[in-house]
Amino acid sequence: MAFSLICPIFLDSDNLFINRLMRGLISENRLGKPSPQKTVPGLKKNHGSYFAKTRPWVKKESRFIFSARIWGCMRPRPILRNHTYMVTRRTTQRQFLLRPSKVINQCIKYCVAIAAEKSEVELHALVFMSNHYHIILTDIEGKLPVFTETLNRLIAKALNVYHDRGENFWAGHVQPSHVILPERMDVLNKLVYLLCNPVEAGLVKEGKDWPGVRLFVAGSYVCKRPSFYFRDEDKGGSMPKKMKLKLGLPESLGDSKAAFKELKELIKDQELLLQEAHKKAGKSYLGKEAVKRQSIESIPSTAGKESTLSPRLACRDKWRRMEILQLMKSFLESYKEAWGRFKGGDIHVEFPLGSYRMGNIKAVGIAEADC
Repeated sequence: MAFSLICPIFLDSDNLFINRLMRGLISENRLGKPSPQKTVPGLKKNHGSYFAKTRPWVKKESRFIFSARIWGCMRPRPILRNHTYMVTRRTTQRQFLLRPSKVINQCIKYCVAIAAEKSEVELHALVFMSNHYHIILTDIEGKLPVFTETLNRLIAKALNVYHDRGENFWAGHVQPSHVILPERMDVLNKLVYLLCNPVEAGLVKEGKDWPGVRLFVAGSYVCKRPSFYFRDEDKGGSMPKKMKLKLGLPESLGDSKAAFKELKELIKDQELLLQEAHKKAGKSYLGKEAVKRQSIESIPSTAGKESTLSPRLACRDKWRRMEILQLMKSFLESYKEAWGRFKGGDIHVEFPLGSYRMGNIKAVGIAEADC
């Protein structure tokens, strides 16, 4: 289970609650004292306030180390260089807030280009459905959280303005999904899944007909800055007018021309299987024009699959999968031990390799990779 940590020496600007707490802007009552006005129905009075149930008790003697559990927090996960991932994020309530249109597609591609340049990731393929997206990329410098944070923030702010809404844009109870793709076939399988997603959902007969963002052909795509949100330079804006969105197949696939040919054949075969299954079920395709006419407040007619599982690895090789899962387990154990020592006051403790958040605290050491 992950914790968001802060102390007076190293302020975390993302944690507004703790920053205000440190400056004494939050009343003592909000730190856990019972409050009759904020009780949860069904709980006894001595259980304290609703705020006390969603935030930890900050003890008075903890003068140097303060910790807080954030809503929806997850276990820490290692962020390592030169790993290929499939990144996924879903909109709030599964609403069609990413519904394809010329303006929305332009905004999405621009935001992806900005996030990719800032995080130095290599993009391989991306598909934006009406209520979620899939992106396959390689994290060269170990900055995947920078990519997802920048991308999700820019899209949420820009499209909330475009849709004239002010609520949360992304599903709030889960963090972005980062699935590691360690082997060549794992990358190919996810590329095929991603690019056939519009067909599998019964929206269009072929993936190429999808009216939204669906990119996988290697090259450089020019993305213009949307005018409805980002300001011009003469009005104080700092965002460039144009960005280049660069795509290329992963090096793990080998020769790019042969790999691209293989990928197109796999996509064609998978689409034929999906079309046959669709026909057998007696279903028709919605069509790209109908997709573009959907309301952003609409949701899929099929019920969403609620699951407590959040896969972090996709690997068909049994022994390779077991090896990586063991490494993940070791990381969690080492992180837990280091966190306990850090929470106890040892701010110079060494965290395991891949500890991204703790690596931003200068006094904390991060284990080096074995050469």
